Amino acid sequence: MKLLVFGFVLSLGIMSTWSSVIEHPVKRDVAAIENDLAVVSSNLINYDSLVHNFVQGGGSLVQALSLHSATPGVINSLDTTTLDVQATPTLSSSDAQIIEQSVVSLEPTLIDICTTIIGATSGSSLPTGGIGALLRSDLSSIINAFNELIDALEPISQGGVVGQLATIKSQVGLSCTV
Repeated sequence: MKLLVFGFVLSLGIMSTWSSVIEHPVKRDVAAIENDLAVVSSNLINYDSLVHNFVQGGGSLVQALSLHSATPGVINSLDTTTLDVQATPTLSSSDAQIIEQSVVSLEPTLIDICTTIIGATSGSSLPTGGIGALLRSDLSSIINAFNELIDALEPISQGGVVGQLATIKSQVGLSCTV
């Protein structure tokens, strides 16, 4: 009986500790967000290379699967960044500008990915049916994750940076209508 009571008390303590961790996530800072954005940038650049290899290689099934397999890595890096942003207090003006520049640097690569995938999949020139729909679905998931990142950044950013983030989101949205 003592063992049962001890086990119950121990499990309550563990549950209490775990709920405390969930309620109070680790605070993140600008350096963590900058590192996250560097990973996002690297993943987008690699993804962009795969997109161009797909197009230049004639859109083979193997290339499409390689591209599709890389999609979760891009989305996960965006989601990780979003979670870190959500665990960050309001940014100072200078920190917000630093983060803004990192986000601005993502825009051309993301737009290139969008226009290339949309252009390559809009016709019926792909050798295997369904590839276009799969890649457009992947692209839509990437854009949704990017938009969630921008949405998370806006509340912790300062005045002019919020406007710039909204502009980036709009420009990516216009270029990436799937």
